[in-house]
Amino acid sequence: MAVKEVYKAAVEGRSDDEGKIIFGRITEALVKGVWIFGMPRMLNAFYPLEPEVNRAHVPEHTPRENMKNPLDYTERGLKQFRTIWGLSEGNDYFLRAYDIAPELRNCSLVLQLMLGQLGIYINYGAYVSDVSVLSAVETSQIVIASLLPLDVPQVKGHMIGLQRNGGTKEQAFYAVDIAETIARAMGINLTYPIPSADEIEV
Repeated sequence: MAVKEVYKAAVEGRSDDEGKIIFGRITEALVKGVWIFGMPRMLNAFYPLEPEVNRAHVPEHTPRENMKNPLDYTERGLKQFRTIWGLSEGNDYFLRAYDIAPELRNCSLVLQLMLGQLGIYINYGAYVSDVSVLSAVETSQIVIASLLPLDVPQVKGHMIGLQRNGGTKEQAFYAVDIAETIARAMGINLTYPIPSADEIEV
C-alpha cells in the first residue's frame, strides 16, 4: 500500500509528462530491488499501485524491452560490481564481500560460483548497472534501502559502494534514514547497528 501512496503524492499537481517520469522511476526502483527483497514482495507492492496509475503515466517503452539475452550485459555488470566493491580488473573474486559479510567465507566453491553467476551476470549486468532511468547513485540508494529492513551486514558495503559510484556519505545516510524509519514503523527489529560516518570512509 505504501508504494501506491508514494505514487499518488508524487504525481499530485504534476503534468502527464512528469507523471510518466515518476511512474517509470518507481517501477524501476521496484525492479532493481527485487533481487534483494524478492518477487512476491515486489508484486504485493505493485498490485495496489496498478489500479491507481493514470494511464497517461505509463511509458510507451521500458528500459529492457529489447533485451534478448541478459548475459550480453555481463561486462557492464562487471564494471559496476568492480566500482562498488573497489576491485581492479583481474581481482574479481566474487566473495571479496567477505570484508562486509565474513560468514560467507565458508561457502562451498559451487555456491560461490552460483552467487557470482546470479549476482554479477544477471543482477548487476542486466539490472543494477542499467542507469537509463535511475543513476548509479540512486541505484545504490535503492539497494541500501532494500537491504536495511532485511537486517543484514551488507548495508555497510553498499554505503561505501555508493560513494565509489560518485555519491556522498549524506546520500548514503539519506537512504538509510528513510529505510530505518519505515522499518521501525513496521515493527522490524534491527539488530545490525547502522554504520557510522567513519566506518564508511572510502
